Amino acid sequence: MSDRLRALSHRVIELTARVVEHLTKGTGTWERELMQARYAIPQLPSGPRRAAALDTYIAWTLSAEEVIRGADDVPRATREVLRALTCERRLLATEALGQRERTQALDANAHAWTVCRSVSSAAGLPPGDEES
Repeated sequence: MSDRLRALSHRVIELTARVVEHLTKGTGTWERELMQARYAIPQLPSGPRRAAALDTYIAWTLSAEEVIRGADDVPRATREVLRALTCERRLLATEALGQRERTQALDANAHAWTVCRSVSSAAGLPPGDEES
């Protein structure tokens, strides 16, 4: 196993533990962690630490579905998570990221948004309600 893969594996385990811990704290905590992860990327020079920061951001983005599924009020959590992902998508367009980094982050965002939107449909949230 390469050093990068090993580091990423450990980071995903850490991140998963944090997600599980935050499931009981609500979507606001998840959103703050997501913003902090995005902010960390351009603060680092190119290299393994910056790549790990991007991997963390992507993993945190993709954890959105679990945040919704772990919520007591799924429709409310879904609206909040979809709004946060929409906001993140706009912020990623202006963040100081390389093109590859931006593409990876936006792809993760789009995937998470699609998955969360399907959860919201199953929860009975009307289409478009997450944008209000």
